[in-house]
Amino acid sequence: MIRLFGSLLLALWVGSYSGLRACTIFTASNGQTVLVGNNEDSSPTLKTYLWYHPARGGRHGFVSWGSEEKFPEGGMNEKGLFWDAAALMQAIPTVRDAKKPDFKGYFVAKALSECATVAQVIQLVQHYNLVWQERAQVLVADASGDYALIHANYIIRKSDRQKPYVAVTNFCLKHYHPGQSACYRYNAADSLLKQHPVSVSLFRMILAKAAQQAPDNATIYSQIADLKAGTFILYQRHHFDQGVTINLAAELKKGVHQVEIKRLFPQSVGEALEPVIAHGGIRRALAQYAQWHRESPGRYNFGEDELDGLGYRLLNTDHIADAIQIFALNQRSYPASDRILSSLASAYLVSGNKRTADSLYRQALQLSPANYVGNLFANQPQGLVSFRVNTLEYANKIKLVGSFNGWSTTANPFVRTPTGEWLCQLKLRPGVYHYTFLVGDDNWMTDPLNKLARKPDKYWQSVLIVQ
Repeated sequence: MIRLFGSLLLALWVGSYSGLRACTIFTASNGQTVLVGNNEDSSPTLKTYLWYHPARGGRHGFVSWGSEEKFPEGGMNEKGLFWDAAALMQAIPTVRDAKKPDFKGYFVAKALSECATVAQVIQLVQHYNLVWQERAQVLVADASGDYALIHANYIIRKSDRQKPYVAVTNFCLKHYHPGQSACYRYNAADSLLKQHPVSVSLFRMILAKAAQQAPDNATIYSQIADLKAGTFILYQRHHFDQGVTINLAAELKKGVHQVEIKRLFPQSVGEALEPVIAHGGIRRALAQYAQWHRESPGRYNFGEDELDGLGYRLLNTDHIADAIQIFALNQRSYPASDRILSSLASAYLVSGNKRTADSLYRQALQLSPANYVGNLFANQPQGLVSFRVNTLEYANKIKLVGSFNGWSTTANPFVRTPTGEWLCQLKLRPGVYHYTFLVGDDNWMTDPLNKLARKPDKYWQSVLIVQ
């Protein structure tokens, strides 16, 4: 077995690599349709819910969402008012007005129950010091197409921007000027909204390009809300081909209730098998998989991503033999998948079985010469390793940072090739290396196409094995 843990020289960048919840929120209108899109990004293990509150005592009915009911991330009401917050990388201390009372709680429920328009929300928040909101900016939109970005210290109106669309991520939009380096998720949303007419398919495309899949920061749920129709399409775990449409008025008629978001979708067979492996072992899990596949095909999601994700969760926590069994099961289910072959190869490589690993990598590359993992781990002529990124076309810059360069943020920048792909090549000696990507100025992420990772300290890092 190749030992993946080792002593690492952790540079100062670790202190700025925050576990902060990220998200991407955007809205656009064309006079007939008003849509809002939202990706909520956090720990993949986070449980998330919808909470429904019918109209009562002259207040509007609404739904809120998030992981804790007292601190919802956002929501939407029956009048077509939408509210969702994006955390800021750096807090902007609240400038308090001594003449106003402090509002120390989350403003979501108050805004959605009392207001029907963006103008009404602005009028309401201006009565308070929003002391809780020094590290968040909120996107508010309504069924007329109006929108505003609200922070404790500033409000940006649609009339200020003079655009029928706006996107928000995790940097302060108040101090941003076009041409500055910005979050790639913001760039993707802003560019695509500028170029294409408003449609659900456009919003789904933006959500997919902005979705994150790191071990410790992934897109948990996503929405596309139609504010005029009073509906929203809900997605889970960046599976944008599996949407559930919810009619808010119909749901509010059921009374006060909550719904765990993942219960609206077929359960991931990988997530369902995890406790079986933990308590009954891998043999029991394989038998259970066969039974579920035979008797409950509609209850579980048997897509290749589900067992692939389980295999890497096992592999990345040193359950190597179990990971090999899971990847092999997935490969039998999807024999034509080059990606599953390369996952199985990586598990054998970590186990120390280089001969089997190399054979599987070659098979994967025969199916798809562009297979990233196969090229990264098996196509290393004289130690030349090629890191490629084709999923971050809206990034301004990318740096490769790792144990091979002393965790330098300047030593190894990616270059953009004529095909639009990002490329960084290094010549390395045989060994095990840890690395991460710095996208833009402050967005750290594991390699989105290499799921082999370790968490030697507080943060996850991608793993490279040079043979």
